Amino acid sequence: MNESAPFMAAAHYLGYSADPSFVFILFSVGNTRESRPWDANYDGTSYPYLRAAYEGAFILRVAGLDYGSINTFRRKLFASQNLTNPSSIDSTVMPMYDAVFLYGVALNKSLTATKDENVYMNGSLVFQYMKNIEFAGITSQVLINNDGERIPSYQFVRIPKNVDRTYTVLVEIEANRATDCDPTILGNLCYPFNTTVTYNYLAIVWPPDEPVCGYSDQLCDQTLFYVLGGVILGALLFIALIYYAVKKKRESRLYLMPWQVPLSSVKLLASGTVVSSMISMTSLRDSTTSVNSKTLTTSLQQALVGNTRASVRRYKQLKRISFDRRDLNSLYHTKQASHDNLNSFVGLTYNNLNNECLFFWKLCTRGSLQDIVANEDLKLDMDFKASFISDIVKGMLFLHSSNIKEHGTLRSSNCLVDNHWTVKLTDYGVNRTITDLLKHREIQYTEEGVQEPTPNKLLYMAPEHLRTFLSHRRIEVSQAGDIYAIGIIMHEILYRMEPYSDSDDTAEGKLFYIIQKVASLDATTMRAIRPSFPRDSDVPSEVVIIIQQCWSESADQRPNIKRIKKVTDSALRTSSGTITEHMIKMMEDYAGNLEKIVHERTAMLEETQLQAEGLLLQMLPKSVAQDLKLGRHVAPQTYEEATVLFSDIAGFTTLCSSSGPLEIVAFLNGIFSGFDAIIAEH
Repeated sequence: MNESAPFMAAAHYLGYSADPSFVFILFSVGNTRESRPWDANYDGTSYPYLRAAYEGAFILRVAGLDYGSINTFRRKLFASQNLTNPSSIDSTVMPMYDAVFLYGVALNKSLTATKDENVYMNGSLVFQYMKNIEFAGITSQVLINNDGERIPSYQFVRIPKNVDRTYTVLVEIEANRATDCDPTILGNLCYPFNTTVTYNYLAIVWPPDEPVCGYSDQLCDQTLFYVLGGVILGALLFIALIYYAVKKKRESRLYLMPWQVPLSSVKLLASGTVVSSMISMTSLRDSTTSVNSKTLTTSLQQALVGNTRASVRRYKQLKRISFDRRDLNSLYHTKQASHDNLNSFVGLTYNNLNNECLFFWKLCTRGSLQDIVANEDLKLDMDFKASFISDIVKGMLFLHSSNIKEHGTLRSSNCLVDNHWTVKLTDYGVNRTITDLLKHREIQYTEEGVQEPTPNKLLYMAPEHLRTFLSHRRIEVSQAGDIYAIGIIMHEILYRMEPYSDSDDTAEGKLFYIIQKVASLDATTMRAIRPSFPRDSDVPSEVVIIIQQCWSESADQRPNIKRIKKVTDSALRTSSGTITEHMIKMMEDYAGNLEKIVHERTAMLEETQLQAEGLLLQMLPKSVAQDLKLGRHVAPQTYEEATVLFSDIAGFTTLCSSSGPLEIVAFLNGIFSGFDAIIAEH
């Protein structure tokens, strides 16, 4: 058994001992109780991993060397020889006992046959009397065949799962001598084995004698498998070819660059044709200035790209631009993006003779959402606020589920409004490319000293990206960053407040200070600053909670865009009707409000005109004043004679000393009014 330990260990390592397709049959001529390799190997060390290797193995062992027979022999020998420690008697003494007994039997037969006391010296003769002998030995029944060899009895046993238990005897194979059989004639045929099955071995799952199809698959028709294998292989090759063809086609589309606009198809419009929009800007002033909102008028550069009117993002090109695969892929998917709430990317032109890199987006003439929110003359009800938020969320849902993945620079100024009051997201998909071009100094801003993003744009940046930007001047983008910006924009729309515009007019209210506080946690509260919520508001609490979740310091704790859409669609469903009906209602309200403003401004104009006309009549003759009002040319007139009135008020100095200022003015006005009346009559 010990000799089988390396083999069984290797079989267990290769997984054969746990494979039901393999059965291990071992052979033992010793005491299987005392030969247990898993208990103590040659060096006396226990090897537990061998226990699992031997579990379930079968052993063909010589009968009579079981533990009970050995103990019986030891007790008898101990009693007859007065031994003090019977366990010291080795089990190998038992076969030796049978051998000595066999020699004694053969020697007695030799003495009886020859009557020679020295017959023990004739080994050949004694050996002849050892053949074909049967007697009861100490181990088992001893049978010696015609060749003088012992025919032992065997036991076929199985090692149980618990190797420490008694082995299960499956088959007893007992040596036997047939009656009426002459061994000198038939030889070993006179010694058959009697087999007795002592265990239902059919309950054991035995592996087949050979594989179902034989060792060389000669017993099975493999044609079907070959055909199926060929079909499967052909299908896999076909799929691989299709995949390769589709991939190459996509590659070719990338390098076709459908987003590239030839300079010849671009017509930059003169500055007088630009659209002016009222935008609310946030400026950073000195240490005594807080975040102030003021209305400025800026010009948006326009261009005609073919027949499409587009806005232009203009850069000066410093050296030749070569886009890598990532940029080509990004620009391609940006060009192909199509959604009701995405502003179309027209394309870009670069490497031209003008040394300019121009990015074109479809023009939305109503301006940005930032313009509309800042316009106090425009009344927005909750329906329209909900519509704006819904448009933004739907646009972001499309971006996050598309190949573009994220927006990157989402803010209210990048949410444009078209003629149908639909919000369209712009400036997506190209910011990573522009950032890389600026970083490698392939392009630069057309205006000196311009830096992006400006401080007010940083207010829409997520704190984790803001920290990276402030420390490394590197812009990072992520979907979680977009979620943070959505929360800022929702707050801006619902409360019509720019981010942090309610800050106190103190040093702590400076814009840069706010940016620093957004990026870092307060040492006392361990919370970062976020925009505040007005107390008196009709905004649903569910929306307030989702906005606060969008502002979570941890990006993992912010909701995804699907969660935001579910909450806003449920909580901001304020009235029935479609967005078209809301738009019509909004247009009616806007028209009514505009008509009211026109009436007020017209009344103010008429009042101003009357005041100007009265002043004009006081300064000029009526005929001259009427001509000037009607826009007529007043020709100079020459008179041969003219009367000049000189007047002197006697005692005027004394009069002034005794009268008040208003009395003197009224006195002079009365005198000269009288003069004017007399002159007018004559």
